[in-house]
Amino acid sequence: MTNNTELATTEPTAAALERVLIKGDIGKLSDEQRVYYYRAVCESVGLNPLTQPFNYLVLKGKTVLYANKACTDQLRTNHKISIYQLDTKTEDGIYQVTAYARNAEGREDADLGAVSISNLKGEDLANAKMKATTKAKRRVTLSICGLGMLDETEVESISTEDRQARAVQDYISPAMPAEKPSTGLSVQGKGAGSKDNIAAIGELIRDLRTAGIAMPVIQQRMKSLTGCEKRKDLNDGQAVVVIEEFESWLDVLDDPSLGGGA
Repeated sequence: MTNNTELATTEPTAAALERVLIKGDIGKLSDEQRVYYYRAVCESVGLNPLTQPFNYLVLKGKTVLYANKACTDQLRTNHKISIYQLDTKTEDGIYQVTAYARNAEGREDADLGAVSISNLKGEDLANAKMKATTKAKRRVTLSICGLGMLDETEVESISTEDRQARAVQDYISPAMPAEKPSTGLSVQGKGAGSKDNIAAIGELIRDLRTAGIAMPVIQQRMKSLTGCEKRKDLNDGQAVVVIEEFESWLDVLDDPSLGGGA
């Protein structure tokens, strides 16, 4: 009998594997085979499948995996990927961010994130620019790790006629644990964040306050991301999420086109 805390391990048949590997469609796999395939993809790039780093998407009749925020956050931490440079430009109403990444072995890569900012101003403009920055960071993270798949910021731009996004729970077998593990990014922190991550958040908070952002505003942003208002309450996964968001926030504040405003 399969223990309910373990992932199913039924291997796909040869025909099913052919459909996945050649045609890129996992829709014909059984529930257990999908979990096996999901786990295999996670293990191939060092991800914890219990944190559900991928979701399923039905795109033009094919069921595929796409990377969510938990995926790229874990990849950057596990593979020691640093985003060392961001270049921005605006052309024909399109704000473009090019993110440059480097991994622990010194390999480098770059990728682009772009959004339309026509007729946007104030907070809407700032949010659009942060979205482009996030897109660029996530795309280059997937690229440098050799994952040629969509991330969730790209899924949002696909027309509803072409897509049908589904959560992992729609496809998992009963062998997948229903309870979220304590390492999940959306789980309330237990103060288990590493000293380096907590210190990094402290430095980012100081930079944000220097840029004119009030502490209650910073705390509210942190709470909306993680459910925690204080950095000491964050776990490591949540700390990585906050670091990414605050870095993007500062990138936007440093953009001269916004005049240094929030």
